[in-house]
Amino acid sequence: MRLKDKVIAITGSGSGLGRESALLFAAEGATLVVSDVVPGRAQAVAKEIVENGGTAIGIDADVRSEADMDNLVATTVDHYGRIDVMWGNAGVPEPGFGMQPLHKSSLEDWNNIFAVNTTGIYLAWRAAARWMIDNKRPGTLLPADPRTRDEALALEDRFDRDLGPATRRWGYYYVLPRKDLDHLLVRGVPRWEAFGLRIARPLAVRMLVRGMKIDEAGVERSRQKIEETFAAVDALLADGRAYLAGDRFSVADLALAALAAPVVFPAEHPKQVATPADLTPGARSAVEAWRDRPAGRHVLAMYARYRA
Repeated sequence: MRLKDKVIAITGSGSGLGRESALLFAAEGATLVVSDVVPGRAQAVAKEIVENGGTAIGIDADVRSEADMDNLVATTVDHYGRIDVMWGNAGVPEPGFGMQPLHKSSLEDWNNIFAVNTTGIYLAWRAAARWMIDNKRPGTLLPADPRTRDEALALEDRFDRDLGPATRRWGYYYVLPRKDLDHLLVRGVPRWEAFGLRIARPLAVRMLVRGMKIDEAGVERSRQKIEETFAAVDALLADGRAYLAGDRFSVADLALAALAAPVVFPAEHPKQVATPADLTPGARSAVEAWRDRPAGRHVLAMYARYRA
């Protein structure tokens, strides 16, 4: 049982994917707190879990409500002593794709999408993070040793601040002009999302270019940030360590692997949009150089080890 002794709270788990996740997690040994905005649905799923030999409770909770998310965490801790995982599952489809015709939707409908699908995840994760941090809970990705944990979190912050924006801008600069790669952008997504991309592409590209300053000067700044970050990682790895912080895979390795993926192109990445062969000769040379240095090899090794 891969989730034995884990306490997991799930939002929007009274039906659909959330319900299936709850049943799967319970079958893998987890203790569940099932929640849903529709009264009674979460309790029904929790009852099903208990009847099948699992441990669970169900509560009504609206992810749009800060108080409800705080209460979800508090209820989890009151019943089971802690929370190990907050699974932010709750979500609603946009108008025009399953709820009602787009032309009959209102601004209130549109705002509700972001309240549930974006703000709801933020409120759920924030509530769980506050308890975990206040109680100094080391998770699977956080080293137990306080000093090592601080090192891992500092690296994660640096990668989020410096590497993430740089690799996204660098990748967009070379991929966005290539309409012939659009089929890769929508690979594996629902048909309505692919249709939406075809309609909204020109506007979306203009907004991205303007908002992220995706131009020649911007991509050069990004290249320098990538070089600086990789140099810092190279220095850490020079002592022969297998992981960036501590003796096991941590949030630092995860952040580096995820944020460096657009410039090292790991074969095991589940959503790889392009390949080095799709790039210009100059960009392809940069990718080959990044892949061949210690930081790049570390990223490729993490994907080979944990995503194969």
